Amino acid sequence: SYTRPTEWGETPDLWAEKPLSDVCELITDGTHMPPERTDDGIPLVGVDEIAGVQLDFTGGLSYISEEDYKQMSDSNKPNPEDVLIAVVGATIGKSALVTRQKPFAIQRSLGLLRPNDSVLPKFLHTVVQSPNFKRQLNTRSRATAQAGVYLEELKHVQIPVPSLKEQKEIANRVDTITASIRCENRLSNGGVQIRMK
Repeated sequence: SYTRPTEWGETPDLWAEKPLSDVCELITDGTHMPPERTDDGIPLVGVDEIAGVQLDFTGGLSYISEEDYKQMSDSNKPNPEDVLIAVVGATIGKSALVTRQKPFAIQRSLGLLRPNDSVLPKFLHTVVQSPNFKRQLNTRSRATAQAGVYLEELKHVQIPVPSLKEQKEIANRVDTITASIRCENRLSNGGVQIRMK
């Protein structure tokens, strides 16, 4: 098989290389006018709620009222299988794949990628987690006191786009490796605990 040099190193000739704007039906960020916080209601999620590659709703969450949530733009309301990515501050590139079915809103510090039919959500998230993707983000982040990536810049980040079949194989392989690492970490931690008793 033949390869060609791309932002991602040598990739197969049959793989397209496209900007995020070509593979996402929505690229946006969280609300720029955050409503007043409440003691309970709808969670308002930021970078701190990204734990590993998932969202963690068990910590000290901020909340907004259901009424304020209803008045917010739909683009600030993530759907399952959206990819959330930190676009402001020292944690640029930190990401999570949305699995939660219940409603929540996102803060300005998070970008939202909603893939179209050309990419699988799991594959897109796999790509977003890669060092090459994060390098492109860092290159495009504006050099200010608090680094950040404008949405217009985010739309131009290039990603490899294999066939849907290959995307599924790649995402599944990464899932298997990740699960194996987590399992080894749990066993390792358990071993430490046993020795300490």
